[in-house]
Order: sequence, then C-alpha cells, then structure tokens
Amino acid sequence: MGIVVKESIKSSAISYLGIAIGFVNTILLFPKMLSLEEIGLFKLLLSICIIIMPLVQFNGSTLLTKFYSYFADDDKLKNSFFSFLFILPAFGFLVLFIVSFYFNDVVYEWLFRKNSPLVISYKWSIVPLAAFFIFSNLLEVAIFTKLKSVFATFLKTVFVRLLTTLIVVLYFFSFLSQTQLLLSFVGIYGIQFFLLLIYFFKVSNFRWTNPLLTFKSKFFSEIKSYMAFIFLGGSGAVIVSQIDSVMASSKLGLKYTGIYTIAFFMAVVIEIPRRNIIQVLAPLLTKAVKEENQEEIINLYRKTAINQFIASGLVFLLIAVSLQDIYNFIPTKDNYTDVIKGMPVFLIVGASYVFDMLMGCNTEIIHYSKLYKWNALLIPLLALLAIGLNILFLDYLDNGLVAIALATLSTIVIHNAIRASIIYIYFKSSPFSVGHLKFLVIVGLSALIGYALPDSGNKYLNILLNTAVVGGIVLWLTYTVKVSPEFNHLVLQLKKRLIKR
Repeated sequence: MGIVVKESIKSSAISYLGIAIGFVNTILLFPKMLSLEEIGLFKLLLSICIIIMPLVQFNGSTLLTKFYSYFADDDKLKNSFFSFLFILPAFGFLVLFIVSFYFNDVVYEWLFRKNSPLVISYKWSIVPLAAFFIFSNLLEVAIFTKLKSVFATFLKTVFVRLLTTLIVVLYFFSFLSQTQLLLSFVGIYGIQFFLLLIYFFKVSNFRWTNPLLTFKSKFFSEIKSYMAFIFLGGSGAVIVSQIDSVMASSKLGLKYTGIYTIAFFMAVVIEIPRRNIIQVLAPLLTKAVKEENQEEIINLYRKTAINQFIASGLVFLLIAVSLQDIYNFIPTKDNYTDVIKGMPVFLIVGASYVFDMLMGCNTEIIHYSKLYKWNALLIPLLALLAIGLNILFLDYLDNGLVAIALATLSTIVIHNAIRASIIYIYFKSSPFSVGHLKFLVIVGLSALIGYALPDSGNKYLNILLNTAVVGGIVLWLTYTVKVSPEFNHLVLQLKKRLIKR
C-alpha cells in the first residue's frame, strides 16, 4: 500500500497543477482568445470522443482494471491479455469506420446543421481525435496497473493543457488559422498517445503474445460475461455524463456550449478529490470483493461517503460564496453578458457533483462486485432518461442552460438513488451516517455567514475574505464536532508535522 499511497499523492499534486492550468485556460485565456463557439467546439469534440470510447474500446480499460490481477503472475498470459485488449479497439474502429461511412453525414446534419454548423466543418477531426483519445485511455490504465500513475497523469492533466494553451495563443496572434488550430488540437492527443506508448513499453516489458491464449484461459468465461454486461453499462454511463454538451450544441448552439463549458469546468473542480480517493480505493475494494470481505466493502462505502461529502461540500461552498467575483476575472470578447448566464449552471451542476460524492463509492462497488450485471439494465435506462429529461426541460423551460443543468442534476440523483437501493438490498447497508447530517448543518450555517459578509468592492479581497472566513468555519466545525474520524486523524497528523518542524 505504501507505493499506492505514494503514487497517489504525487498524482494528486500533478492533478491540482493541471487544474490550475485548466483554470488559467478556461477562465482567463480562452474567453479572451477564442469565441464562445470555438470553446464550445473543443468541448463538444471531446464529449463525442468520450461517448464513442466505450463503444469502440468495448470497455477494455474497465476489463483491465477488473481482471489484471488474474493474469499478473504469469507473464505470458499477462501479455496475451494486454494484446487481446489492444485488439478490441482496432476491431471497434473498423466497425465505427463502416458505420460512419454510411451514416456520418446524416447524423451530423440532423444534430448540428441548424444551430451548430461549425461542427459540420470540422467533423473530419473526430475519428483521429477519438483514436488517439481511446488508445491513450487504455494505455493509461495499463500503466496504472504497474502502479506507475505519475507520468501518465502528468501527460493527461499538465502536458496536454500546456500544449493547448500554446496553440490557442498562436491562433490568437494569427500564427495559426482555425483549421490549423483544430489540426494542432488533434496532434496534441497524438503526441500524448505516442509518449504513453513508449512509456508503457518501458515499465511493462510488454511483448506481443497470441491473444488466443486469453480465450483459452480458465478466466475467459468470466471475462466474456463481464464484458457483455459492462459494455451496455459503460456505453450508457458516458452518455449520461456527456449528453449535456451534445444537447447544448444541438438544441441551443455552440455559443451556449461555450458558456456551459466555462461553468462546467468550475463545477468539475468539486470532483477532483473523488478521483484521487478512488485511485487509492480501487485496489482495496477489488481485493475486498475478491476475498468476499463484506465488512470491508461496507467500511469503504461509508468512509468514502462522508469524506467525499466533506471534500466536495467545502470546495462547492468556497466557489459558490465568491462566484460573482470569480466571474469578474473572466476577460471576454465583449460577451460578458453571455458568459455570466453560466452562473446558475455552476450552482446546479456543482450541487449534482456534491450529491454524487456524498453517496460514496456505490458505482465502484457495483462495478467490481457480482452486482455488475445490474449495469446492463440500469445504465442504458438512465441514458435514455438523461436524453428524455433534457428534451423535456428544454421544451418547458425558457432558460436552455438551466434546463440542461437541471436534467443533469435529476439524472445523477436518480442514478445514485437506484444504485444505493441495490447495494442496500444486497449488503443491508447505506452510505449515510450521523456525520452527513452534521456536515449538512455546518455547510448551511457557513453559507449563511458567507453571503452575509460585506462586499469590499475589490474582487481579490472579497475572494480572500470569503475563503478565509467560510473555509475556516467549515474546517474548524468539522473537526470540533467530529464529523469524520479520518478527517480528524488527518488534522492531528498535520498538527504533529507542523509542531515537529
């Protein structure tokens, strides 16, 4: 576990550096250097890649996480398993190419011609971008299985963002045309893929081995069953997570996707602690599932629920009480009145992330346990629900951005309620504790104090004051009323280190 924790800490530090670069890009540079339509185009292209990924990859990255330990002790079988997983996307892209050849124009014309014609001009970029994106994802997971997450995390969160900054600056100063900008954007993900490939060969000692050995292994029957069920589940899950960008582009236009993207980025910051917690949790949870240690599964479930609630609630609150001042940082191309339409989006989508995190690791428990078969039924239904709610809210609400954000919130609430119910039926346990109620009261009290603080007239001073007062109150009360044993233990450890130094 020492290696896992050490790698996780390093990866977390790099992730937060990447978030800082992302903040500079999304909040400070891109609104000034790109039009809202161009910002929306970047977001939509990546959303389409994410939607395509499980279909083309057959959820190979999830298979790798689930079954790598089954083959880890036999180099020949392990290499065969890797070879098998690398073949899956190649086959998937062949199918995608055939489907695209016949239906590509019809789909893009139907979805985007009316409100987002710019997408039609650059639809050629999607297949190569998706190829680099999908194979890079598979290589990242393969590298993570070797407990080497730092370099892959650096490439994904820092390297890609820095190069994106570079090409946007070049575009702003007219060194690149719009077409060259998109070509460069695709090229960045190509560079990431090739660097990951080189690093994978270095850390894994991989040698191409007949994939048929995986078919003949005693585990293949379980792999085949898992792959069939998780394929539907994984495909639906990404639709749920990315449908907002597609619906915004299709129904409202790329300008609104750009507005949504800026607000969405600030909301995504809330989820960053979850990613780092899950990195540490995953090997512990898969081990507990493999050993059928129900007590440990429930213990991890409850611990993640309260600690993720603390982390997400604090970040959400700190941004919310300074939201107007944060938006005042955004330098725009005379479209500030459009950009600030995203403020309600942050509050709604941010609340959905907090709710998702306070429900604990329910997704991972179902994903890695024998309950995974539920994904084949639930996630496609949730994907249809997400699409239906988006259409419904867009039809009945005048504010399209709020409609899409509310559809996202509703889907996440329903999604988590169903998963929590399944876990309760099988494990007779819920994620909730007294700590949830304590922290909810703390957040409510701190929010009232935050909004009651006077406006100094200076955005820098306002943010500093709000962060210090609200953050201090939340942390002090959380420690004092003992919301979480893990949080109090962490505080005591930090105090000991400070005293020692």
